[in-house]
Amino acid sequence: MTRHRSGLSRFLHDIVADIKDLLDDVTDSLGDVEHDTRASVSRALRPDDHDRRDGRDGERRRERYDDRAGDRADGFASELTGLREELHRLVELLEKDEESTRAGAKTGSASK
Repeated sequence: MTRHRSGLSRFLHDIVADIKDLLDDVTDSLGDVEHDTRASVSRALRPDDHDRRDGRDGERRRERYDDRAGDRADGFASELTGLREELHRLVELLEKDEESTRAGAKTGSASK
């Protein structure tokens, strides 16, 4: 004799089965994303001379990349210089504010 499931146990069984399927799909998708991410990062970090797809354009691509890296470094250097100047200006303003606060405190304590 076969035992028939009640409506509630079948309902719970279906929910559990659906959750298992969902988790399997999510796990598979995450594995694919991890694989693709690793491959992309590896390709991005690989030097151009190891890139098999370069062919004869390898030198030109490498030069173009080096130029962009130099431009970015120049941009960072000028931005860093600007930030240092701004920091210096803010330090001067803070020092002036401290001096005026001290002068005001001395004047206030002398008048008491």
